[in-house]
Amino acid sequence: MRMLARQHHPSPRIHWVADSLPDLSHVRRLGLSSDLILLSAVWMHVPPTARQRALRKLATLLAPNGRIAVSLRIGPADTARAMHEVTLQELMAMAQQFGLRLVRTDDSPDRLGRPAFHGQ
Repeated sequence: MRMLARQHHPSPRIHWVADSLPDLSHVRRLGLSSDLILLSAVWMHVPPTARQRALRKLATLLAPNGRIAVSLRIGPADTARAMHEVTLQELMAMAQQFGLRLVRTDDSPDRLGRPAFHGQ
């Protein structure tokens, strides 16, 4: 996905970084903070045992008054694609541990029309 994004957005002002949750070690070494962190179709791929650590790392990357936007795939896990079940309650409980709070939720159908899926 990063390669496609780089092709579509070849700006020298964009610094593309190869990194992954839960550590984000390359991103953290940059010493930057973000006003917005977007996790779209990501959280369900983070193993449950690594989620607390991942959210802690994300929280440390936020600028004051920054936000983390997360889409959740609510439904059964898909082990063929290394996906794990997630719940809004689990994410909210973890978020509170790191001084994060829920601002808004939106329950919407899968934009690709897949059955047994809805996002929050």
